[in-house]
Amino acid sequence: MFTFSEETKKIKTQLLILSGICLFIGLTKSLPEKIAILGLDLSNTPTVTGWFIFVVTLYFFLIFLSSSIPEFINHFLPSFIKMKTQNTTGNILGFTVTECCEINEDQQYSDDNDVGTPHGELREIEQKNKKIVTYYQKCFITLSNLLVCIMDFVLPVALYLTGTIYLGIFLKSMH
Repeated sequence: MFTFSEETKKIKTQLLILSGICLFIGLTKSLPEKIAILGLDLSNTPTVTGWFIFVVTLYFFLIFLSSSIPEFINHFLPSFIKMKTQNTTGNILGFTVTECCEINEDQQYSDDNDVGTPHGELREIEQKNKKIVTYYQKCFITLSNLLVCIMDFVLPVALYLTGTIYLGIFLKSMH
């Protein structure tokens, strides 16, 4: 049974809360004028408030995706690899693993002289399957690393730069 990690569950909870706020604002067509917890009066800038909530919700959505997608892939990757390797055939005889095992061999073959035998075919299939497994595992690792790089580094840096630039412009305009 598949379940998310505790970290992903926490991100999902935060996303659901923010999504609920977005849904409430969208249905009522009214933005909050005050955030009492923070002591903010937003009545003069309702559009900015809406965009702020939108961006923060989008950020949590992207973080949730970057956390949940690798967990899904990691869970289903073994089944996918099994499906991809179950019908692998050898190049010489064209047998599958099942067919190689069904053939009874009375004769023992050495490792040097088993080309064209069920034993040699089985070894060839195992080598092909190792390549398939390695390929999909490398793809998974590459995707996971890319998501981590983008979501844990690029996105926070971009959000920081955008936020501080706008804040700096605002503070300079106050003089």
